[in-house]
Amino acid sequence: MVLAAHGSRRSEGQATLLRYARELQTNGAGLRVVCAYLEINRPNIPEALGKMAGEGMDRVVLVPFFLLAGRHTREDLPRMVRRARREYPGTKFYLASFIGFDPRLSAILADRIQKAK
Repeated sequence: MVLAAHGSRRSEGQATLLRYARELQTNGAGLRVVCAYLEINRPNIPEALGKMAGEGMDRVVLVPFFLLAGRHTREDLPRMVRRARREYPGTKFYLASFIGFDPRLSAILADRIQKAK
């Protein structure tokens, strides 16, 4: 899978995404996880999709690490997946849903409110 985020100049942003990737890889029963970014950081998303295809992966899922719907989740990421499908016909590319609303996140927010100082 390719875990896709926006990208950030702050190293904490990259470090957090890498922690999620490691967690998914550890708990994903042999799942290969690569981080990729829309801008600023490398690899960018098209590079990561191409790398996975180049490694012989027959199935690649692009997972948007985005909380809200927007241009990136509705236009940019689907366009990148369509392009990868054309460029690497031997690999099947899928686009997972962005995070969106999930009641489990409400519980996390409630916890953060309780711990706010």
